[in-house]
Amino acid sequence: MNWRISQYKFSFQTEMQLQEEIAKMLTREGVPFLREFRLSDADRPDFVVSLVYPRLVALEVKIAGGVNGHLRQLRRYAESERIAGTFLLCPKPYPLPETLSGKPCACLPLWTSML
Repeated sequence: MNWRISQYKFSFQTEMQLQEEIAKMLTREGVPFLREFRLSDADRPDFVVSLVYPRLVALEVKIAGGVNGHLRQLRRYAESERIAGTFLLCPKPYPLPETLSGKPCACLPLWTSML
């Protein structure tokens, strides 16, 4: 990613608050993004950023839940021809494969960035 997420300190108690903090960060960094972009009737990543024109990178924000559910969701996003890669933004690191459906996948843990 072109921004340095580790430089940011996030203060949140809910997933929605964290999403708002991430939106502010993306705006400050000048990263073009859309929220709740509809890939299909069932799939709407929290954010998509256009770093790989014309395809998008999906960002999913989670503060709770199990890795298996997160993986299923990220895999559905990765299966879209519009998506070039997926990132899970969460308070702690989750073990994720390097690719899903042949596209890059990574966890960006925010626990070091939390207040």
